[in-house]
Amino acid sequence: MKKWRIAAFLLLAVSIALGIFAFQAERETKTIEKDLILHYTFSHHKMTEMLGRVVDSFDEEEKLNENLHLTDKHLDKLSDVTGNATPIGKHAAIPINFEVYFASPVSSALQEMKNNDRISESTKAELKSFYDQVSAIDEELEQLHIENAGAEALRQELRTINDELELGSPT
Repeated sequence: MKKWRIAAFLLLAVSIALGIFAFQAERETKTIEKDLILHYTFSHHKMTEMLGRVVDSFDEEEKLNENLHLTDKHLDKLSDVTGNATPIGKHAAIPINFEVYFASPVSSALQEMKNNDRISESTKAELKSFYDQVSAIDEELEQLHIENAGAEALRQELRTINDELELGSPT
């Protein structure tokens, strides 16, 4: 009889320990997802500002070249982060489509600037259109209440933004 009590006690202790570990792992995943969303929204807002500077400097070639370089570098960083959604070392899927960054006209405008020392009107129109698209996403992201929301609520908000702006299937 005593062996059964000891076995039951050990089973209970192991079950409690496994439950605690599972809870901590789930909590860590939610924290990682929230951190990733914070990082994404901050980076996206910064990119929107940088694209705004590019669009504002269309008339000044030297400033345009500098702004294109800075924006291209930032887009590369953002593409690296969003490409595998692991800026902090662990995978956490975010329900928003990042393809908008991969197909940006910034690198082609930069290449055109290098080749011709200026960019064409069609490239300027592409950049302006890209800026408008990114600004629309940024306006929606600014309405998120990230600090007080849980990871699941933020995921749902991002799904809604992705669907409203018709960004396509999330990565």
